[in-house]
Amino acid sequence: MVKPRGQGLARGTSRVVTVEVLPVPAPTIATSTVPRANVGVAYFQVLRTAGGRTGSWSWQPGYSPPGWLHLRTSTGALSGKPGPTDVGVDALAVRFTDAVGRSASVTLPLPVTAWTSVSVGAFQGCGLQSDHTVWCWGADDFGQSGSTSNLGSKDPNKTPTQLGSDSDWVSLAAGDFHTCGIRSNGTAWCWGSNEFGELGTSSNIGTNNPNPKPSQVGTATDWAQLSAGRWHTCGVRTDATLWCWGSNSDGQLGSDPDSSPEPVQVGTDADWVQVSAGGWHTCAVKIDQTLWCWGANDFGQLGVAPDAGTPTVQPAPQQVNGSWATVAAGDRYTCATRTHGTLWCWGRNTDGQLGDATNVGSETPNPDPHQVGVDTDWAGLAAGVNHTCAVKTGGTTWCWGDNAFGETGAAAIPGPTTTPTQLGTATTWSQPTAGSGASCGLAADGTAWCWGINDAGQLGSTTHIGTAAPNPTPILVGSG
Repeated sequence: MVKPRGQGLARGTSRVVTVEVLPVPAPTIATSTVPRANVGVAYFQVLRTAGGRTGSWSWQPGYSPPGWLHLRTSTGALSGKPGPTDVGVDALAVRFTDAVGRSASVTLPLPVTAWTSVSVGAFQGCGLQSDHTVWCWGADDFGQSGSTSNLGSKDPNKTPTQLGSDSDWVSLAAGDFHTCGIRSNGTAWCWGSNEFGELGTSSNIGTNNPNPKPSQVGTATDWAQLSAGRWHTCGVRTDATLWCWGSNSDGQLGSDPDSSPEPVQVGTDADWVQVSAGGWHTCAVKIDQTLWCWGANDFGQLGVAPDAGTPTVQPAPQQVNGSWATVAAGDRYTCATRTHGTLWCWGRNTDGQLGDATNVGSETPNPDPHQVGVDTDWAGLAAGVNHTCAVKTGGTTWCWGDNAFGETGAAAIPGPTTTPTQLGTATTWSQPTAGSGASCGLAADGTAWCWGINDAGQLGSTTHIGTAAPNPTPILVGSG
């Protein structure tokens, strides 16, 4: 007979049940690394425990945390904003204690970095940080941002992404659809579009295939300076020789007539100090402070009159009269500073990119250098597609030209800005760079800022990303 449930024991008896209580394991901190912090950018990171254990967080006894960093004991949230004096690597010594008093500790390296240079192309930006790593943002349809997350697509990389893992980069140059850089061993590397061999390699040449991985340019180990243009690249080596590669459709390589994926020497001179690659022309300064330009001259961008206003090609360097300090070749125009601090521009002036109203709005060539204002304290400059930015010795930045998207830093207005407009009131700018519809600059405190259009993420921020909205006020790169 089956006994009814609950009748298995005789009346007046009881059953002893032994319950084994297993010990709860000691807490473990799951967070093993924390991301770097950038000067001037708000930092936020939450520390985690294995299994989501509850308890409290603290600094390890005897550890003095950096003054800018705060730890929320209830959640393990790290927050703060580092300043320029915080650059370096701190070893964060944190402890977690659970509800019964058991604890776990971990030490986490936290790098704090600042920007040391920034360069913007047509739709991408790249910057060099104080630890010699390279970070890029914006369009990556040709691999020009060096990332594979949105490779080959029009989707932007919204915030800076590290290029590989190398930490030996010393300089950068962003072109329209490719980017190049020099490493500490003197080698040159390029990535992005290689349709015309502008990367210095024959890989994927003649195609639209993206090339996100840097390719070495030849075998030379003595590159001193690079400049990336639309479809060509040029560089000066430590022996003061000048070399160019990529498209030679208009003689911009300084040779005649073929394009080349391998560096081609410009003449035989060994006295070059700085080069700038533009849209279809190139300009460079020599040790004796003479300025030379070559390539397309349809708008007088070489500083010599074109033949009756018709497109001409000058593969041999043409001298521009005067004594010059630096030069910046734009899309179809050129600007340069003279040794006494004045600034001059020539070539196309459809949008006031020459800094005055001469032939503005027309396709009339302007081969004669036009002085920009009367100031004698210009220290550096950058020429974009149709706008120009320059910095003065006092640390102010000024821009002029096309301002459809706020790229001159002025409130977006219809029509060109034909005279220099100061970017805000800051006096701490040290380096401007100009692209297609955007500009970027480096501040003395190691922060990088961009302004203009952000349709492809070229401002390094999510502000108005993917739209044509103007952004005339500088936006902090990496600010989300």
